[in-house]
Amino acid sequence: MSNENALPNKVIDLKSIGGGKFSSIVKNAQFEAIHVVIQAGGSLPPHQAQGSAIVQCLSGKGSFIIGEESQELTAGAWLYMPPKTMHAVEAEETLTLLVIKILSDQ
Repeated sequence: MSNENALPNKVIDLKSIGGGKFSSIVKNAQFEAIHVVIQAGGSLPPHQAQGSAIVQCLSGKGSFIIGEESQELTAGAWLYMPPKTMHAVEAEETLTLLVIKILSDQ
């Protein structure tokens, strides 16, 4: 992942980033911002992040699964996860997510 999609103090249009499933927006020692696109019918298998994470749904519809609990993801949905939370994502419609991984608490 490249971390050259954003410059400090410069506004960017997230719709212009990437084209792949994961596009790094910016990464430094404290955090990483990732633009994630999951096509309709697609999914991310169960996985975990070492640090805390914040997930915001920008568009689409799907499910965010933690353990046995499935929660609806739609535009405007926001979620905080503590470190090492096992989770998965399923897209009913194409999902666009903004994921902020906190690296300084790893």
